[in-house]
Amino acid sequence: KIIPTFYNNHNKKTKHVHESLERAFASDLSSPIRTNVSISEAAGQGKTIFEYAPTGPAADDFNKLTEEVLTYER
Repeated sequence: KIIPTFYNNHNKKTKHVHESLERAFASDLSSPIRTNVSISEAAGQGKTIFEYAPTGPAADDFNKLTEEVLTYER
């Protein structure tokens, strides 16, 4: 799987790169992990995102990725 990170839906370059990845690797592309300051704040405090902000958008992104990985068939 390809995991797009630092995804920012408000950035044209990010959207363009993600669209290119979708065209080239559609079946191998996971949902993106959006850019979120909580991720670096959690790391700075030595915590996981689930400890730092368990109901925030970053935790949602990682939960979604986990679900995709768990359902991924080889």
